[in-house]
Amino acid sequence: MPPPLYQKRPFLGPGRLDRQVIIKSASTGGSYGGSDPDWTNPSTVATAWGRKVVRRGTEVVDGRQIQATANVVWEVLYRTGITTSMRLYDGSTVYDIVFVDDQRKLERFMELICVQRQA
Repeated sequence: MPPPLYQKRPFLGPGRLDRQVIIKSASTGGSYGGSDPDWTNPSTVATAWGRKVVRRGTEVVDGRQIQATANVVWEVLYRTGITTSMRLYDGSTVYDIVFVDDQRKLERFMELICVQRQA
């Protein structure tokens, strides 16, 4: 018998959400009236408990320097208003949110696919 097309994931209980993360958005418009995002003083959108799942990393040579990137999935409790124009902060580590997967909202969770920013 073939496996079902959709297999329900195991319940992600609150005890597995072991890190407190902060989701922030840039202020719009610079001091000169531009429309570029200003990350010098970001505003906090949400503080949430989450679980970090490292999926893969890559290294590329750019200008004779090796630059590494890490793709990370953060599983957090479902909430509205999270977009790809925001960043996720885990202590001093900053991630760009590149995709918001909210297909599990009926299970009360969402996945944020992120790329770690270089310092």
